[in-house]
Amino acid sequence: MRTIMIIGSIEDESQRESLEQLGSSLGQAIIENGHIALNGGTDLPLHVDKYVANGAKEICDIKNYQESERIIAVVRKGGTPHGIGKILRASGDTENEKRMGLIQKADAIIVVGGSSGTKEYLALAEMVKKPIIPVPILEGAAQEYWNRYSKGLPDYLPDFLKTEDFEDLNQVVQSDKTINDIAEVAVDLAKKTFAESNYIFIAMPFGKKYNNTLRAIERAIDMVNDEVDEVQYVCERIDKAQDVMKINEEIEKRIKKAKIIIADLSESSANVHYELGLARGQGITAVPIAKIGTELLFDNQNFRTEFYDLVDPDINSLEKKIEDFAIKLKDRIKAVEMAVNGATSD
Repeated sequence: MRTIMIIGSIEDESQRESLEQLGSSLGQAIIENGHIALNGGTDLPLHVDKYVANGAKEICDIKNYQESERIIAVVRKGGTPHGIGKILRASGDTENEKRMGLIQKADAIIVVGGSSGTKEYLALAEMVKKPIIPVPILEGAAQEYWNRYSKGLPDYLPDFLKTEDFEDLNQVVQSDKTINDIAEVAVDLAKKTFAESNYIFIAMPFGKKYNNTLRAIERAIDMVNDEVDEVQYVCERIDKAQDVMKINEEIEKRIKKAKIIIADLSESSANVHYELGLARGQGITAVPIAKIGTELLFDNQNFRTEFYDLVDPDINSLEKKIEDFAIKLKDRIKAVEMAVNGATSD
């Protein structure tokens, strides 16, 4: 479970409805994804705080979560608190010390709109290398940061994050997608910024015949995230076939960032075996999988492998097989999570 801070405001009253919708949707998405919604706690109508808290509260009520555990508001002296969640008073002798107290509680910061006060918060956040996700929908500080990111990302963001990841968010903003869609993409991007400890790299052959396998893997990870609050995994498969001698630096960086690698050994794929070997060499936990009947290469025979059969002409039987394998894989991932200091559980 991580803490995602939402910060921002508007100056134009005509944008108030959009701010309310976006703030509420962000609060909902944060709680839905198993995290804590952090905000400045004010009741001011042109600030995002109370809208985030209201949205987060809606999901807490639905899921019977304790508001005080999932919604945190840090209010500066003199501010009128919105009264939702755990209300804390900012400490510190100077304004910057008070701002820093709020920033230090966040694992990632999503900014919407924002004027001079928001910019001061963000400048401090950059000093302590907090990931900032600008949502370019209400102009202001968020738009300024977005313009900067479009030219190049800050060095302190994880290496596997690219400008294209932020461009995906911008495309959603520019499309006819709903505010809820924008909020979901923004929160997903925030999750990626702290993914060093919960990133799963998927090494597997490509092609339609592995679509069901990928579905089962993604389903298993969703199950883990639903059942374990302490960790929220994100997974990725690089959808580009590559010759093992030309594996690019990008894949190597992503493997090195991973906590777990799931490797499908159903084929004698040089790429998959190279990626698996690279991960093991880095001390990264490996979860090998393979189709039933696969003859494993000698150097993989002594490692525990989860076998599957995801072929069936009957759609209902196929879906059950996918679900059953997802449950099996989910249990393996949870066991890995419990392993001491991330030691390989092969």
